[in-house]
Amino acid sequence: MRTVCSQKSTTISATSATGTGTPTPTCTSPSVGSCPHQRLSSTFGLILWLHGFGGSGVEQETYFNLRSQVDERGFMLCLPDGSEDLAGTQFWNATDACCDLADLEPDDSDYLRGLIETIIADYPVDLDRIHVTG
Repeated sequence: MRTVCSQKSTTISATSATGTGTPTPTCTSPSVGSCPHQRLSSTFGLILWLHGFGGSGVEQETYFNLRSQVDERGFMLCLPDGSEDLAGTQFWNATDACCDLADLEPDDSDYLRGLIETIIADYPVDLDRIHVTG
């Protein structure tokens, strides 16, 4: 899985090879180890925007262009990618009916929970403004 997060015009990336376990976001800004636009005196809402079956986080951003609102509205945006099935189609293991057609059984709840916990540990997140949607 690949995750792209935006916070105050700074991109945070995380990769989990298996799609399980706790990913570790890292700041990909030019400043090593810290995000230059991060304001530690402020907290930010966090939105995890999940793609649909066969989609991707990049496609979600291309279509909805939420990154353009990050600075103005003061939130962090994370666009994680689901696991890939045997045909290379990305999916979330949401219910028994959809969409783990090959019975790969990734634990997406654990992955997303770990992603949120890691972001909370590393960035000033307003705990009352954490949203998962898509």
